[in-house]
Amino acid sequence: MNEPDEPRNNPSAEDLEADIADARERLADDVAALADKADIPKQVRARIDQTRDNLGGTARKAQHQAQATTRSLPGPVRVAIPAAAALAVVLIIVGRRHRPRH
Repeated sequence: MNEPDEPRNNPSAEDLEADIADARERLADDVAALADKADIPKQVRARIDQTRDNLGGTARKAQHQAQATTRSLPGPVRVAIPAAAALAVVLIIVGRRHRPRH
């Protein structure tokens, strides 16, 4: 004859309720994470903010490097560079004004 089954560890109702509550909490976290991933506009805004922050840091670094390089140049060169840039802007503006119109 068959022997009776070994006694099973039957969890109490409280244990089952606690397990169900834990499972619900994990499921809610998973659903929230999926909803967050599915929010494309939010993801785009976050990526734009991250890129803006990265570019801001890069721009500040470039500015500091340019200032350090400028400080190391002799005095006349430091004056000539902004003057050349200003002259280029003026020539571009004048060139556009005197361009024949079609």
